[in-house]
Parts: sequence; structure tokens; C-alpha cells
Amino acid sequence: MREKNLSKINLIKKPILTKKTLQLINLNQYTIEVDRKVTKPILKKLIEKLFNVNVCKINTYNLTKKKRITNTRNQKKSKNYLKRAIITLKSDQTLPIFLNQTD
Repeated sequence: MREKNLSKINLIKKPILTKKTLQLINLNQYTIEVDRKVTKPILKKLIEKLFNVNVCKINTYNLTKKKRITNTRNQKKSKNYLKRAIITLKSDQTLPIFLNQTD
């Protein structure tokens, strides 16, 4: 994926909030769902530019494709692949998309 396409594609889809990821937030690691074509160096530049933070480390993993059988003619359909990234920041920084906003 070229850097020209960064502005054209929505690379960061949504934050992931589960029991495990909430425990990782205490370790200053944030889990987000990203576009499956994005690479670690591009994601690092994007996060540092958007949120003005220093990224120490990025781990990415692909979720397995889930297949299911529909009722009509026993056809197998599958969901799209998903890619998630675990982003580790410096200890004094946070991502604003994970902050509790109480007004």
C-alpha cells in the first residue's frame, strides 16, 4: 500500500473493547481494527500523526475467516477477513479514542 493512498482509505476502523483488551489498556496497549491491507510502518506513521503520540511497538494479527452454511442449497458463505493491531505507547501517553468522556 502506497503512502499516497493514506488519505483516500479509512485505515483505522474502530477500537476493540473486550475483557482482554481492557486489561491491556492498563499495560498501555490499545487494540484497534484496521484495514487488512495496511502495513505496520504505515500504521505507525498514521497513528503518530493523527493522535500526536509516540508508538513503541505494533503487533498485528488476522482473524480467521468464519464459514457458515446457509439454508438454501447448502451454500457456504464466509465473512471478510479482519485485521487487528495492538499498539503499545510510551507509559505517559494515551489514545484519545479510548478515554472515558463524561460531561
